Amino acid sequence: MKTVVKNILCSLLFASLIIGSLVFGSTLVEPKGNSKEDGMKDYSAVGIISEPANTIDAVFIGDSESYRGIMPLKIWQEHGITGYVCSTPSQRLYYSLELLEKAMSHQKPKYVFIETNSFFREFTVSDVLVNKAERLVPFFRYHTRLKYVRFDHFKWNSLFSSSHYSYTVDDKGYRLSVKSKPAKVKGYMSYTDEIQPIPEKNANYIKRVSDFCSSKGAKLVFLSMPSTKNYNYKKHNSIARFAKDIGVEYIDMNVLKEEIPINWETDTYDKGDHMNYYGALKTTAYLGNYLASSGEFTDKRSNPDYKGWFDSVEKFNLELADALKKHEKRTEKKSKKNKNKAESTTAAELTAASAK
Repeated sequence: MKTVVKNILCSLLFASLIIGSLVFGSTLVEPKGNSKEDGMKDYSAVGIISEPANTIDAVFIGDSESYRGIMPLKIWQEHGITGYVCSTPSQRLYYSLELLEKAMSHQKPKYVFIETNSFFREFTVSDVLVNKAERLVPFFRYHTRLKYVRFDHFKWNSLFSSSHYSYTVDDKGYRLSVKSKPAKVKGYMSYTDEIQPIPEKNANYIKRVSDFCSSKGAKLVFLSMPSTKNYNYKKHNSIARFAKDIGVEYIDMNVLKEEIPINWETDTYDKGDHMNYYGALKTTAYLGNYLASSGEFTDKRSNPDYKGWFDSVEKFNLELADALKKHEKRTEKKSKKNKNKAESTTAAELTAASAK
């Protein structure tokens, strides 16, 4: 009997030490701020938590198709409607739900757009369990920050200070690129009646996202950004049917060729995978008109509480001007290099011809 009790006590002690270590470790490595310098994961997407409460009209979630193709500042400039892109590279749907929950803990958007490329991105049960463990015990997500821990971090004021999320993202989640690489469009969005099924686990998470939006009074919209590499008519049919089944509106920009006249020679920066700045201007203009025509929003451009949005526009314009200048220099350098190469080739050919 004593041996049994001793074993139980030892097991409890061991478990307490493990739990205590994880709790202490989480406190030590979890970012106290939400900037990149603080070590925050996906700081651009999470930047929405520092926006003034209940000031964001529309939230966009999904993968890189979103943050390359949606410019909230342009929607603001043209309509006085606020938006934020909570997107991350190769985003899985369970993480989409996590980010949406974070965003809506401080915001009450009337619209939530989910980019549909993630509908077909597979994930496992273990992926979901790891994500849940990271949310419950931040040490699992931020353990790599141990190498940055210094003696000062063990001080009481530092260790147990409350989190201070004040970092804001001027681009509101958009990521600028002015580079251009043309896409191959042969077979792109060729009509078919076939359907590419949405995996069952994915469908369940999409429904959870839909239910969560409904519980918060937000309208969910499925959104497929233009992409020759990621979309085809099989996916369109599948998403359209699923949207109809659960009562969600679906916008597929890949079939709106007249409304959104993408030039695949100039409007993509990586051969059709993502939009560049010029493509994003077109997709954003459509979304801005869509939101404005809903009649759900008031124009906030004359509201002094939103002055910070004009400041962000000024900073973005400077970023854009700098990017365009650098791109022009790269283009000129490449053009000069190609010209010299062509002249050298011609000279060599003439020399060879003379020798004959």
